[in-house]
Amino acid sequence: MAKIHISTVLERIYRFGMIKYFPKGKFIVRHEEAFQYLFLIIDGKAKVIPSSLTGVDSLIDYLEPGDFIGDIEYYGETYYIHSVQAIDDCEVLMIPISRFNLLLDDTTFSKFYIDNLTKKLYVASNKSKYLTTLSAKDRFIQHIENESKNGVFHIDYTLAELAKQLGITSRHLRRVMNDLKENDVITTDKSNIYLKEKKTIY
Repeated sequence: MAKIHISTVLERIYRFGMIKYFPKGKFIVRHEEAFQYLFLIIDGKAKVIPSSLTGVDSLIDYLEPGDFIGDIEYYGETYYIHSVQAIDDCEVLMIPISRFNLLLDDTTFSKFYIDNLTKKLYVASNKSKYLTTLSAKDRFIQHIENESKNGVFHIDYTLAELAKQLGITSRHLRRVMNDLKENDVITTDKSNIYLKEKKTIY
């Protein structure tokens, strides 16, 4: 059965919520805030920041248009499990829990929601394998690709914070970056990392 596009769903559900804009860097929700709304991302990208930034479990997940925030919490949580921060300027539809209950009676929306939830659960079930097989170098490159604009990643925080998000030490991150520079994969200046065409690195 074909998947339902977000544009089809939006036509049916706008009246159940309200549109809100979050500029780049703004937190859409924070860990342990009271769970009151589900959010549907309409435009822009956001990142999920786990409550613990120690070890490999701190690898970031990314949300794009059509993804929900709060869909896991809907099934029994009273607080948001993780923080979610806008990578780009984000447009979201905020749906109060009480109105979301009504939406689930809509067959088209329910299928869209279940498809999205199934995708999220599939990714989560494979995350452990992913973390054990993906090197720090690959994690770093993936992070830069996801957060860059046209191959340019603007550093909005310290390298120590970036290292925590990647689940590695600051020293390890510096080694990774130096190796990528030597292999002509990235260049840097004071506030940007420039990702060149990827090469195979051993």
